[in-house]
Amino acid sequence: MKDSNFCVWCGFKLGPDDDFCSNCGAKVADMVIKREEIKVKLKKVKRKSKYEARLSELKDKYEYNEKEARRLVEKRFQPPQMTYYKFANELDDSRVLFYKKLENANEIVEAINDGILDENAANVKEKIESIIGKLELIIERVNELISEFIISSSSDEKDDKDLEDMFKNMDDLIDSVKKYQ
Repeated sequence: MKDSNFCVWCGFKLGPDDDFCSNCGAKVADMVIKREEIKVKLKKVKRKSKYEARLSELKDKYEYNEKEARRLVEKRFQPPQMTYYKFANELDDSRVLFYKKLENANEIVEAINDGILDENAANVKEKIESIIGKLELIIERVNELISEFIISSSSDEKDDKDLEDMFKNMDDLIDSVKKYQ
């Protein structure tokens, strides 16, 4: 390895007639790496869709809000009560619908990232924006539920009409999302 100027192990300058590195003692002949021994692994670089961050943000927002709504339901109603199960079931249904829509959106984003779909195509934009709108609507409804719980728990009276309105709103949310499928 007479053409190498430096030791590959310690970086010390080698002389043209050196058989060993005078700094670390490494054998100069062992420093030779043959081209066929070098293996290069190429990785396909995926494009990232502008929707990925948005979907991740919506997912985080939903998970936080759902957790807060469940905490408020448990605080307000005890599990053996019928009302507790009604609210818990509504939250379960909204969770199923949210994640089904999120999965649909993620499939589209994956196809965009793989180059199968064009992110700028009108029909692709329209579809993913529609799904994002539905996800935002579900989050908005869960936020309304949280607000109602906070407002109603801050007053001493339990108004059955408010409870029925909340049930109806959650039912309407679930029905409206089902119609868009």
